[in-house]
Amino acid sequence: MERVSTINRPFILNIYKPPGIGSTQVVGKIKRALGKSIKKVGHFGTLDPFAEGVLLIGANGACRLNDYLHERYPKTYLATGKLGQKTNTGDLEGEVIEEKPTPEIDLAKAEEVLKSFIGEYWQVPPSFSATKHQGKALYQWAREGVQVKKDAVKREIQSIELVEWSSEFFKFRVTATTGTYIRTLFEDISERLGSTGHLIALKREAIGPMSFEKSLHDEQWPGAENFNHDSFLTLQECFDVPEIKVSGNELKLYSHGNPVDLSRITHSEKLSEGDMLWVSDSEGVLLGLASVEAQMVTSCFNFPYTPR
Repeated sequence: MERVSTINRPFILNIYKPPGIGSTQVVGKIKRALGKSIKKVGHFGTLDPFAEGVLLIGANGACRLNDYLHERYPKTYLATGKLGQKTNTGDLEGEVIEEKPTPEIDLAKAEEVLKSFIGEYWQVPPSFSATKHQGKALYQWAREGVQVKKDAVKREIQSIELVEWSSEFFKFRVTATTGTYIRTLFEDISERLGSTGHLIALKREAIGPMSFEKSLHDEQWPGAENFNHDSFLTLQECFDVPEIKVSGNELKLYSHGNPVDLSRITHSEKLSEGDMLWVSDSEGVLLGLASVEAQMVTSCFNFPYTPR
């Protein structure tokens, strides 16, 4: 693996964000540690300051994969909520705006309520969120005293399970499509349980195959003594689709953003209409992400390319 000072290709770091620090702050720390030779450092989806877990950070253009990665992979969370009190932010950092008694909840009732959320789930984004309204985030409107209610958006709950519960606390694990606010999900769960509630803890355990077990804790971040340069992840490791190599005239065409006839490229993978694939040169230098359209390899995005 190349040293940080010489890396000039896109890469991703699976960072474990601790509670009490914002995602942007973590990106800043990583960016400063990597140095000025590393360009365009950013994250793949924010985590609230009170939350912890997987925060993917990309550099050198890697964040161009963001939308594709989140469309392909769901996210898994371990959430703990407090029943009986609703806050204006949906979490422990907000002000209590409603209190409601919590009825007795047995195991059957708890599991029945959770099961009712599996599948299509229409969710109204919370007032304190990064969802945009007239070009400004909802949390910015909320801090100015303006409550903006957006229309419900369709999400999908792929799995949800009860971990433990009591008369006051409710802990569950959920896998959902990107854009699902777990704070709002718990408020909806609380209502179906006959109460109200807010989150007191949230851990993002995984984004697709990138799990918290493989995340880098702060003592392993770039700049730390225990940092290992092998922890840089290639985009292919994070987004598992076939890879083809192009050379000659096809390399010239593709590197300039032109579609390439699939039949003119030697490949072992069986590719169908709409399939996504990585494209690299004959030496394995990544050119970009593409899709198959009308038997042509068409670029989704490319990286700057200089033949070796």
